[in-house]
Amino acid sequence: MHILSLNAGSATLKFGVFDPASATPLMEATIEHPAVDAAAFDEIERRLRDAGMPAIDAVGHRVAHGGPRLSEAALVDADTEREIDQAAPLAPQHNPVALAGIRLARERWPGLPQVAVFDTAFPPGVVIWEAARKKRVATATAGLRSPTTRVARSGCPAWPAAAARATRS
Repeated sequence: MHILSLNAGSATLKFGVFDPASATPLMEATIEHPAVDAAAFDEIERRLRDAGMPAIDAVGHRVAHGGPRLSEAALVDADTEREIDQAAPLAPQHNPVALAGIRLARERWPGLPQVAVFDTAFPPGVVIWEAARKKRVATATAGLRSPTTRVARSGCPAWPAAAARATRS
């Protein structure tokens, strides 16, 4: 199981590939890019291929603000996209570009589960690593069942891979 984690920013696109069983980063990189667009995603795919990365099984996205309804990791669907868009006034420099990245990733990898993780889902004053570790974030799909215990660290471009707590039956 390998998770591609994306952190789409206004000037960069940070990404990484993680093995969720060990939370080991297999690769982390930054693309200095003026826009989150198809060319940036072409570059991600090129770098993954050049580095000999295995096929990805899911995509995690860092999103600054989930608004009033998205208070934990969420499997991305049309409703999730709508909530992220509606929360854009709360994070105007971050949510629109994150949403653009989510939409591009869903187009690029339509068969993969996509999970959004929100900065606002973590308690104030708690380092993201600790919040994720304490929550023992579960995974988004039945194929990603084992809990992830060491999934993030503050400042890591790939921490959304931890995010896999989107659905629980």
